[in-house]
Amino acid sequence: PALATRLSGSGKLSGHFDALEGGGNLAVDGIPILGRVDSNLSYRDHAISIRKMQSNAFDGWVSGSARIDLNGAPRLADAEAHIFHANLSKLPLIGRFLSGRADVVATAKGLMDRPQTAIVANLSELSIFNEKYADTTINARSRQDRSGSLAFRLHRQRGGELSVAARASHTGDLAGDIVLAGLPAESLAPLFGAGPAKFGGNVDAKFQLSGQVWPVFRPTADGALTVTDSWFKNAFLGSASLSVKRSGPGLLKIQGRLFQGR
Repeated sequence: PALATRLSGSGKLSGHFDALEGGGNLAVDGIPILGRVDSNLSYRDHAISIRKMQSNAFDGWVSGSARIDLNGAPRLADAEAHIFHANLSKLPLIGRFLSGRADVVATAKGLMDRPQTAIVANLSELSIFNEKYADTTINARSRQDRSGSLAFRLHRQRGGELSVAARASHTGDLAGDIVLAGLPAESLAPLFGAGPAKFGGNVDAKFQLSGQVWPVFRPTADGALTVTDSWFKNAFLGSASLSVKRSGPGLLKIQGRLFQGR
């Protein structure tokens, strides 16, 4: 797909061919998601400095700056982007079940093909499948050795919580925890494409993550899940207890007792 549809700008260059200096303004239109980006650039000592980059995106505002060192393999230095008050419902793919606002700070440095990055996203007025959640923060990091981490906690205003703390090593090995505490099963039904919930109950679970996320995506987990006060349509089912164990690469074994033996 095209990266842009139109490029315009003005600038100037000076100096010898082996020691050029210059700068100018550049406008790029038709960039997917961002639309139009305006930037102010300069070039000196084999480095490109983006002093100011601005764009409207997702009904919010994006600004950023960066320095790209072209001596040897291209490297990022002090790259930083800010997203202000973005509308989550405008996001591609996931926007159909999300609403709320996001303020994001992203930084990057190191080799262009494997930068070290840090992303902090503060979410407010959050709603997922029409369920309201408290304001929260998502933290994500990656390193030049391809290791990384992701952590967030979602607290449902009507009760229940989901927390994720995951990390991947430089070899792609996955570790961490996923915890559900008192989260109503009916609030999870839309994740599986279901309509109005016909099944409900309170879900508590803790899973220890394992497996791999690259070069092959084969995550696995060990843990336990319980459902209390469960119901189906107008029938009370009781409780269920399940254990989850790894049984091979990308494979899980699930066993336990369902709904008091019913």
